[in-house]
Amino acid sequence: MGRDGFQCDTCGSASISVPGRLEQNSDVTCTKCGRILSSWDEYKRKIGSMLRETTPGRRPTISDPIDW
Repeated sequence: MGRDGFQCDTCGSASISVPGRLEQNSDVTCTKCGRILSSWDEYKRKIGSMLRETTPGRRPTISDPIDW
């Protein structure tokens, strides 16, 4: 994944395809070019890390149990 963690290194798109079956090792892919960006587990950890950095002291309400 790109510099900010969400852009595809191949095509630059920030659009991802979430796997139909959310298992820890399921692939998260770029919607535009199809490149595998990470596993679902890695993607959730990256989101959790970015949320902690951008919202110190607060925990936003989220529908999926992102690693916080």
